[in-house]
Amino acid sequence: MLFNAIALALLAGAQAVLPVVQIGNKFYQVDEDYNKMGKQFTIVGVDYQIGGSSSFQVNGDSDVLSNGQICLRDAYALQKLGANTIRVYSVSPWLNHDECMSIFNDAGIYVIVDLNNPYQSLTRQDPGNSYNEGYLNNVFGLVDAFKYYPNLLGFFAGNEVVNQDSDQDVPKYLRAVQRDVKQYINLHANRTIPVGYSAASIEEYRYTLWNYLQCGDEASTADFYGLNSYEWCGNNDWESSGYGTMKSNFGNSSIPVFFSEYGCNKPEPREFNEVTEGLYDPQGLGNVFSGGLVYEYAEEANQYGLVDIDDNGDVQYKQDYVNLKSKLSQISLPNTTQPSPNNTVSPPSCSGLDTIIDDFDLPDCPAPDMLQNGGGNRNIGHLIDISNIKNNYTIEDVAGNTQSGSVELTYTTNWQYNVPERKIQTDASSSSAASTSAASSSSQSASATAASSSGKKKNAAVPTQMPVGAALAAMAGLAFL
Repeated sequence: MLFNAIALALLAGAQAVLPVVQIGNKFYQVDEDYNKMGKQFTIVGVDYQIGGSSSFQVNGDSDVLSNGQICLRDAYALQKLGANTIRVYSVSPWLNHDECMSIFNDAGIYVIVDLNNPYQSLTRQDPGNSYNEGYLNNVFGLVDAFKYYPNLLGFFAGNEVVNQDSDQDVPKYLRAVQRDVKQYINLHANRTIPVGYSAASIEEYRYTLWNYLQCGDEASTADFYGLNSYEWCGNNDWESSGYGTMKSNFGNSSIPVFFSEYGCNKPEPREFNEVTEGLYDPQGLGNVFSGGLVYEYAEEANQYGLVDIDDNGDVQYKQDYVNLKSKLSQISLPNTTQPSPNNTVSPPSCSGLDTIIDDFDLPDCPAPDMLQNGGGNRNIGHLIDISNIKNNYTIEDVAGNTQSGSVELTYTTNWQYNVPERKIQTDASSSSAASTSAASSSSQSASATAASSSGKKKNAAVPTQMPVGAALAAMAGLAFL
């Protein structure tokens, strides 16, 4: 049952999620004292780019993470779904994202940010010329804009740039971008932030490129490897989908591997059997992969959406949403706190790779001064108090039902990330429990109150400590499950 014109209260005192780090081939949430690891972290995610990447305007006044009211609406739907991570494809370094990142933090949801957009990207047609100072100004600007949000999980340095034989000049530029971004983070951020790549799941390249990006000098290697995979469709199963082959081939990965996109949309509605029978099954990919992100949140022309959003901004769950929520409620996530020897596989030697991609003569950074001294983006993001954000949107179930009432999202302890409810939802119109959280605990407490300024101004001061935590209060005017 769904609710109209209600108040969302993220309880006062809820604090920032703890940063996620990459250790070997797994992710871990750091512990409260920041000196050791907490629990293993598995991505239960959704790709989030309302309007698609084509809606992004490089000099526009908004992007997918700039409107707090919209993010508040969607954070609730994503939290009730059971998501702990979203991926955003195109965002501007020069816009303020404090509201949205704080909202997703308070909902226990991490964010992975793509460093490219349709106008500024490393292109497969001409990687050498596209890898330039202007491009890196945008890339480094994004690092500066997002580096102090504790719920920033990582950056994608590229997405599906190597898809055919003619793209063989691209990989060395991918490694160069990864090198530059990792060095920039080391020089200008106060924590390590994972940097990786999102690959098209083309069989002749997915393993070759994975080996190329994980081998050799750690200064330029990928910290994780994402696959955009749509192999499990309709009547497919473990073997016919190729999941069995992926388990064998990625079983010795030295870095985390996960699905950066998944969810074949044939048949409709999607059943998401791959969630329980493949990706999160401990006997399947569960102990090899670090989860995945379903494509995608909002319905677009390609018909992969979990929800419909009308012209007024009101949301209606599709049957895909209900089916995915049901499947996620059946999974069990790892609860380990210490890496096993299997998590620390040594990366392969680049010289020993039997691969058609073998050029490791990386180009020099085209913006060495910017790399060393900083890009000068003053739009440095921080968590803020979001208690003043109010909305008037409605969320409906698949039958169009809404109901007045009030709901609180209850966090049992602080510093949690979101996890799926441990029950099977069989009736699309039935009400959900008020609490959708549970998971990792711990960390330091602090309140972040400074909002960041927008613009491409130079010589910005860099904060010396990451603001952690945001006091929360009641928020009114949003309709939820």
